Amino acid sequence: MSRRTIGVLIPVPDGFYYGDILWGISREALMLDLDVLVVSTATFDSFGLRISYDARVGWDLVDAWIIVAQAVSEAYARELAGTGKPLVTIADHAGLSGSAYVIKCDNRGASEALARHLIEMGHRRIAFAGSLANADFRERFQGCKDAMEKAGIGMGAGNVYDVQSGDAAARLMLEEGLPYTAVFAASDLVASALVQQLTEAGVRVPEDVAVVGFDDSGIAKTCKPGLTTARQPIIELGRCALRRTMDILEGRSGRVGTTVLPVGVVIRESSGGKASDRSKASDLSENDQTLSWKNIPGEELEQLIESHRRLSLRLIDTRDMSWLRYTNQHWGIVGLWEGEPGASDLILDSAYSVNGTGVPVTGSRWMAERFPPMPPLKRRADDPEFVLVQLIQSETRNWGLLVTAGPVNERFIRGHDTRQLPSLLGAMIDHRKLLAELEQREAGYAALAERLGIVSRTTHDGVFELELPSCRIEWITGIKSLMGVEKEEWPADGRAFLSLVHPEDVPRVKVVWEAAVKYRLPLHIEFRVKRGDEYIWVSAAGEIVTDAGGNAVRFLGAITDIHLRKMAECALLASEERYRAFFRNTPVMLLSLDEQFVITDANPCWLEAMGYEREEVVGASCLSFLTPESEEKWRAHWSNGKAETGIADMELQWVTRGGQTIDGLVNGRRYGEPGQARIYLSVRDITERKRAERQIHFLAYHDPLTGLPNRRMFYERLERAIGEAEAGGTRVAVMMIDLDHFKVINDSLGHDMGDALLRLVAGQLADMVGDAGLVARIGGDEFTIMLTGGEAGEAAGRLAERIVDKLRQPFTVAGHDLFATASVGISRYPEDGVDIGELVKKADTAMYRAKQQGRNRMETYSGAMEEVVRERLAIGSRLRLSLDTMAGFYLLYQPQLDLKSGRLIGAEALIRWTLPDIGSVPPGMFIPLAEEFGMIVPIGEWVLREACRQLKAWSDRFAGGWHLSINLSVKQLQQPDFVAGVDRIVAESGVDPGRLCFEITETAALLNLESCAQILNELRARGIRIALDDFGTGYSSLLLLKSLPLSIVKIDRSFTHDLLASSATASIVSGIIAMSKGLGMSVIAEGIETEEQLEALGRLGCEGYQGYHESRPLPPDLFERQYLADDPPEDA
Repeated sequence: MSRRTIGVLIPVPDGFYYGDILWGISREALMLDLDVLVVSTATFDSFGLRISYDARVGWDLVDAWIIVAQAVSEAYARELAGTGKPLVTIADHAGLSGSAYVIKCDNRGASEALARHLIEMGHRRIAFAGSLANADFRERFQGCKDAMEKAGIGMGAGNVYDVQSGDAAARLMLEEGLPYTAVFAASDLVASALVQQLTEAGVRVPEDVAVVGFDDSGIAKTCKPGLTTARQPIIELGRCALRRTMDILEGRSGRVGTTVLPVGVVIRESSGGKASDRSKASDLSENDQTLSWKNIPGEELEQLIESHRRLSLRLIDTRDMSWLRYTNQHWGIVGLWEGEPGASDLILDSAYSVNGTGVPVTGSRWMAERFPPMPPLKRRADDPEFVLVQLIQSETRNWGLLVTAGPVNERFIRGHDTRQLPSLLGAMIDHRKLLAELEQREAGYAALAERLGIVSRTTHDGVFELELPSCRIEWITGIKSLMGVEKEEWPADGRAFLSLVHPEDVPRVKVVWEAAVKYRLPLHIEFRVKRGDEYIWVSAAGEIVTDAGGNAVRFLGAITDIHLRKMAECALLASEERYRAFFRNTPVMLLSLDEQFVITDANPCWLEAMGYEREEVVGASCLSFLTPESEEKWRAHWSNGKAETGIADMELQWVTRGGQTIDGLVNGRRYGEPGQARIYLSVRDITERKRAERQIHFLAYHDPLTGLPNRRMFYERLERAIGEAEAGGTRVAVMMIDLDHFKVINDSLGHDMGDALLRLVAGQLADMVGDAGLVARIGGDEFTIMLTGGEAGEAAGRLAERIVDKLRQPFTVAGHDLFATASVGISRYPEDGVDIGELVKKADTAMYRAKQQGRNRMETYSGAMEEVVRERLAIGSRLRLSLDTMAGFYLLYQPQLDLKSGRLIGAEALIRWTLPDIGSVPPGMFIPLAEEFGMIVPIGEWVLREACRQLKAWSDRFAGGWHLSINLSVKQLQQPDFVAGVDRIVAESGVDPGRLCFEITETAALLNLESCAQILNELRARGIRIALDDFGTGYSSLLLLKSLPLSIVKIDRSFTHDLLASSATASIVSGIIAMSKGLGMSVIAEGIETEEQLEALGRLGCEGYQGYHESRPLPPDLFERQYLADDPPEDA
């Protein structure tokens, strides 16, 4: 297996932090036996440290990359990620959020701990010092701010010294009169400079101002007093990054993730805290690498100075790299760019090896991706060896790359050898090039006059020659067109020329002229000169010409009229001022961004809408104010090569300080050259429009009453589910749910109560189904449910049983207990149908079958139901035709007897219906149909009238002492004139109301208990008895015993059937009898079929019974012969 090579992109390879990270990587590389290629991406120029690295060095050589901090631009990092090689980043995701593994320290948590420490020390006025342009510093500021806000201490822009150095922060604090008692410095470097400046000004630390830093660098302990700080595990960052890189390469870890290393707090004297023994012991930190020469022992320092002296001399005297032996590096090469830096091939300029081996051929050409040629490295040594690539950058240009190989030891990490080499090489190459250019320049001076002659003849510029040191000026050409005078009229003395220069510009002209003469520098300056009665803007340019001895003898130059250009620039400035006024005052939200999407400015409209101050957002990424989905949408747009076209009508969601979301329509354009471009955005608030669109879409697909999906959405989702089931070979189940007797509640209590009940039922269904399926309301009191999956049919059956059971419980609405039992039908794909129409229709058929079977139950569709449906429709049609004459209807009477004496105590009137062609229609079929089709009220009125007529006839001929029971339906009790109708029929028939008994079921009573109780009390007041039928089958039987004016309780046949087989049933029946008697009610048992049942009821104390053991329901004449013939009326 070949030895792996890991690439490391890092701003600089030495010093505190970066040096410690490389130290950690080197120790881990030693253990894992790896080659490491380190690329230093930063250069030093007159402005300090600068990163503009874009070369593809080593891309084909390494197996994986580690990017340290902001070593490269986000665009470079994304391009590197496109190679497919694993990427691990340290401290920052480098714009690769979602495509790289990040190793970082807990900056924010440690910052919170440091701020809490200051608060615990009694400080309430705490400032933050450090540049918020630095990502790490912003994170530390946020941690400090979070801790203060949790403690109830506000921290705004006024609490921040947004400066680069501690010196600047100290000066501002002193100018303001020390407004703060404590300062959280973003780094130890800022903190130590702050402490030093305050101490020199007579401010006591920590007595007057407490100070804390961050990093625990070597300077933290040399600071006086010792600096309280946060210790980052920097070396462990490097080790962890290399371990994670190998885990990814070898398949032990995913490519995306985050590891956060804990950061400890070290308490020292600067914060006023007392360091414990444990804190003192913790001063033994690994993070002590520093570039300070004071840390080098004297003898070692002398040796180092001597080696640097020899290195510098050797570097100047030779073009080879033999000077390398005075460093700790044993191998090196220099590659110079053939053309454009970073985008062309490299030509090997020089090479050297202390051992004389592994040196490539000078003059050879190398692609950047294959560069550098890797030298032989020592393996398993005490100090592992790295290959280090550094940019050779001078003040003029990027020349190429210096590559060295050597051990990673303390001398390497401190940068004693490596840091100054690129700058020295750049200066030497500059020197070589300058010498060559000087040689060419000498040859070119002879042709200069000829060239100027050509210029004088082809331009309108004023070309002149000034003799030195006499300052006599001679105009070669162009003076008239430039100044409007002949050359003879212009001053011949160069010094007199200054009198024509605008007084405000004279000092500048003198300074530039003196610099050109003294330092032989090219002259270029813009100033105003008098022409006639006005001043015009001109541009002067030229160079000093020297003799063979290097003495200045003359100056050749030209003056160009730039007045129109300067006027245009003034107009542009005015235009820019108008733009700034527009930016500040427009009611449209505007943002200015740099190429990394960092906010450079925001107008008041945007700031007001978002709830931020300008200082809080400038320097922050605009992506931090977007929702994650919008951030992803933004990145996708800019990464797809659309940067040139900008943004057109992109909808993005912005998150305000308060957490609210603003929908914005964003338009933008990018202006300027790469590296200096700006992106200008306009954001139009379309929140209300989007809210309206969402509401319209919601209403189109949802039921406005319950919030559930509506019929349209249900059918679309069902169609999609059927297609997926067909493709995947799975199943779909459709459930149709209808509430029993809902119309009674709606009509009797009003639509508001009905609507409230529907909302409660919808909530129950949604809770029971959850994410397992879809619940919809398709109209009225009808709901549908869809389930999918391999066992959808079985799951639907189980769910239907739960629904039926759950909806038996009462719902409390506005103080009313309402009952809404359900009938549920189920159809299944593909067994019962393969399209929407079939499945819905068959689920509906199964639901009606459930209603036919007594409601409050579930049924699964079967083919036999189709015949039942057709039969039901036919019977319903004929039932409606029979209503006018009640043809085929008649009553039968089933006797109710005293259990002890066998005496007749009552009879129950039962309706029957016969058709000529098919005979008797079962009451279990036509009575539910009559209720469903709205025909039960006239049928019930006919039953009452016929029963009263028959009872009156029997009363006139036979003795009394018994009652006639008549069953009432739910719809009859719901009629507003029901009691009046009873009074009318009783009066018309002349029957004694005391001999009437109305039987009601629990379902009829519970649908509207209050209304039912009122009606029954009115009937009871007329002497009519009330019986509760089928007692014990519902959930609220005991409630009804207490709430209704009952005379008789009828025990349901299900109890009498199980009486002998179940001791539990016997106990229940015994309890029913005891409770009823205790409440003054009579008890009649239904469905008695055997003598044994009768004897058991007798033992339990039951008073009456009815059932087939005594008699089936009888026609009037047969009932009369068997039970009335021997009892003449009392007045006979």
